[in-house]
Amino acid sequence: MARSTSRLIAVLAVIPIALTLAPATATAAVDPEDVAVVATLDKAAYDTGDRVTLTVTVTNNGAEPTPALRAWASGDTYFNGPWAREMDRWGPGKVLAPGESYRISGADYLGDTSDGVANIDVQVEDAPVFKRVRLSAPVAATTGDLTGRIGYDSNADGVLAPEEGRAGVTVTIDNYRAGVRHTTSTNASGYYEFRGITTGEYHMRLEGLIEFVAQPEPQFVGRAGKDYQIFVERPLSESLTATLRFDRKTYQPGERATITITLFNRSARPLTGVTAWCNRVGHEWGLRATAEGWGALYSGATIPAGTKRTYKVWSIIPPEGRKAGFVFAECGFIQRISDGTPEAEDTAKVPGAVGTVEGVVYEDRDGDLTAGPGEGVQGARVTLVDSQSGKAIVNGLTGPDGRLDIRNVPTGTYVLRLDKPWQFAEARNPWHQVYEGWPNPISERVTRVPRPATA
Repeated sequence: MARSTSRLIAVLAVIPIALTLAPATATAAVDPEDVAVVATLDKAAYDTGDRVTLTVTVTNNGAEPTPALRAWASGDTYFNGPWAREMDRWGPGKVLAPGESYRISGADYLGDTSDGVANIDVQVEDAPVFKRVRLSAPVAATTGDLTGRIGYDSNADGVLAPEEGRAGVTVTIDNYRAGVRHTTSTNASGYYEFRGITTGEYHMRLEGLIEFVAQPEPQFVGRAGKDYQIFVERPLSESLTATLRFDRKTYQPGERATITITLFNRSARPLTGVTAWCNRVGHEWGLRATAEGWGALYSGATIPAGTKRTYKVWSIIPPEGRKAGFVFAECGFIQRISDGTPEAEDTAKVPGAVGTVEGVVYEDRDGDLTAGPGEGVQGARVTLVDSQSGKAIVNGLTGPDGRLDIRNVPTGTYVLRLDKPWQFAEARNPWHQVYEGWPNPISERVTRVPRPATA
C-alpha cells in the first residue's frame, strides 16, 4: 500500500493541474449617505465683527470605514489655523470606523457682513464622500467705543495716573475684517478715544513714543465698548547689553555649534523673563533658539540687578548653511516688547560648496540705470574679496559686451573690488552673496577713475 501511495504522489507531481482562483474581493467603500455632518454656531444672531464659534460633528453610520476625511470652512469667517485637527484641510485626513464620530470646533471673527447676514460653508470630503453644510445667521450693524490712556507707570503701582500719561501720541486702529481705519492723538494726560466705531477686532499702532516703547495687543470692541490702558516702557537696551560668539569659525552641516551669550544688566532692578528672539527674517541658514539647546534663554532668564550672566547654548548647523557658505546667529533679547531690545550677532563659515557669478559691468552713459547697447565695459577686472578675512578669493575679466562669468566661486559673502581705471559709480565697493545652484547675478554701474589734476 505504501508503494502505491508513493507512485500516486509521483504521478501527481508531473501532471499539470489547472487551478481556478476566486477573484479578490474588493474593499467595500462606505456609502456616502451613511456619513452624517452636523454643523452648529454658538449663537442664533451676531453683532458686526463678533467672534463666532463653529462646531462640526462627523459621524460614520455605515458598516465600512470612511476614506481619510478632511474639513474646512469658508464664507464670512476664515477659521485660520489647524482648527479641524486630524481633519485639517492640508493634513493626512481622518478615517472614521463604523459607528465612530469626530467633533471639531474653531472660533474666528466675522468678516464683511454689510448685507446683514453671516454665511458659513462647511465642507467635509474625500471621494466618494462629499458633504457640504451652509449655516446662516443675522448680523446687526453695531458700534462701540474704544478709550484708554497711554502712559509710563513711573511708580510701578499698576495704575496710569493722568500725570503719567504721554501726550501727543498718534494712535491708529485698523479693523481688517471690516476694512476700516481710525486715527487720533492723545491729549495732555495721555487719554485717547474712538467713539461710535464699527464693532469688531482692532489692531493698534502707536507713533510718537519718544524714548519709550510699547506693544499694544489687538482689542475686541463690542457694543459695551472697551477701555484699554497701554503701559509704555523704557527700551530694554538701556538696561541690558548682549554679546554673542560661536565657539568655532567653521562648521559642517549637522554639527553642533556652541554659542556663548553674555547678558549684562546695568540697571538697579532685576530683569525677568528675558528670551532670545533669533533669525527674525527667517533665513534657512540662520539659527533659532530652541527649548532643547537654549534653556533659560528660550523659557525666560532672570538677570539680577548689576549682574552679568553667561549662557552656553547650542544649535545644529542646517544643511542650507553649506549652500550659503555660512550660518549666522542674530538675536534680540526681549521681555514683553520686541522693540528697543539689545541685539548681538556672529557668523561662521560652512565651506564646501561653489557657485557662479554672472552679470554685466557697464558705463551708464545715458543715465537710465540700465546696461544699454554699447555701454558694456570690456576688460574690467572684478575681484571677489572675502567679507570676513579680507582676502581676495577669485577674479575675472569682463568680455566685449561687459559680461562677467566667474565659475567655481566658494559660496559666501564677498565685497566686489574693481581694478583701475574703473571704479563703481556709487563710490563704494558693493557686497555680493554667492549661493550654490544660483546664477548670483550682478549688474554694476562703473565710471572711470578721475585723473589727477595737472599743474
